[in-house]
Amino acid sequence: MVNYILSIVVFGDGNNPAPWEGSHWGLAIERQGGSGRGELHNVVLIDNDRKWYQYEMRDDVTILNLNSEGKFWIAILSEQQKRDAVKVISKEAPPRDGKKGCQDWVMDCLFALETNEPALIPDGTSQFVYGLVRTPASNIAKQAGERWEPRA
Repeated sequence: MVNYILSIVVFGDGNNPAPWEGSHWGLAIERQGGSGRGELHNVVLIDNDRKWYQYEMRDDVTILNLNSEGKFWIAILSEQQKRDAVKVISKEAPPRDGKKGCQDWVMDCLFALETNEPALIPDGTSQFVYGLVRTPASNIAKQAGERWEPRA
């Protein structure tokens, strides 16, 4: 039986002066015990003036690349849970209110995954991750503990 790991990938150190310009976050789904390649789900800025984002999914990418600081795992998913999670994630609207960013979108995805019937991630996950929003990657690594995997 194949399992998959759902993780949040953190790009950049997050030590930016503007509060909404912290690290870029995306959601990764990769085969457990695999090659470190998988799907990357995230939102990309398409209009800087209005702060509008667009959903993007890239498949067969190196999850921890030169732009990433690391990742922390959220849940282990079965094949069916992976399919369900991708449906939930891909339906989450990208930010277009001029206020929210990529970390907010990841949080919206986590809320949806946690409240899905049946739940796809453990209860309390979104509350834990909410405490990491707009904090530097070094703090995320510390708070995630053993669930953190730095870029090699």
